[in-house]
Amino acid sequence: MNHQEAVLGQATERYLLGEMAGSEREAFEEHFFVCEECADAVTAGARLADNARAVFKEWELHGQSSVSLWHRLRAWLSAQAMWPAFAALALLLFAGYLEIVTIPTLERRLASATAPQPVVAFALHAASRGAAQVIDVPKGARFYTIFIDLPPGNAADYQCEIRDASGAVRASLVVPRSQTSDTLNLLLDTTRTPAGEYTLVVRTTQAGSAEIGRYNFTVQFK
Repeated sequence: MNHQEAVLGQATERYLLGEMAGSEREAFEEHFFVCEECADAVTAGARLADNARAVFKEWELHGQSSVSLWHRLRAWLSAQAMWPAFAALALLLFAGYLEIVTIPTLERRLASATAPQPVVAFALHAASRGAAQVIDVPKGARFYTIFIDLPPGNAADYQCEIRDASGAVRASLVVPRSQTSDTLNLLLDTTRTPAGEYTLVVRTTQAGSAEIGRYNFTVQFK
């Protein structure tokens, strides 16, 4: 998947809504690992979704959502045989509540979600016989970045795999050589790489699939 296909197909929105599955989801994840614009869009969208859920929680009153409260109000008015007379007033009051309380809250949260925010980055070192490198991801972060130094002179693309402690592949993607410089950067989603031990395996895609290196790291949240 390239950037134009992602934009035209509303890939970011469908990814965040969980409407992608299988090969399409994997293709988009491979794309936003190396596309800064799509990565930023996913990050902002995820924050907005989290903030929207927080707003909905604020609407709750004794376990009732604003929609439930509206239906209860309508039922009460109907029972009082005053629905025709008071429907417009009730709707006006409900709309006023949304405008005065809810919409400003949403606007504040939207401004917070779309404001520039730091994304932590960690340099990985080649695996050795010692303990795995520990990276401390801030609690509440949705994304973080890992990067490695690349050897000079390689003209081939890179095949990257992230494996968990059992050896299962959690993510796999090809990074074009044109999208790297002296380093290779990967944006990771904390929901796909929760706390635990991982290994990043990097190879070239040329004949023989020469391995660049293995990078053991342990993710913990602080």
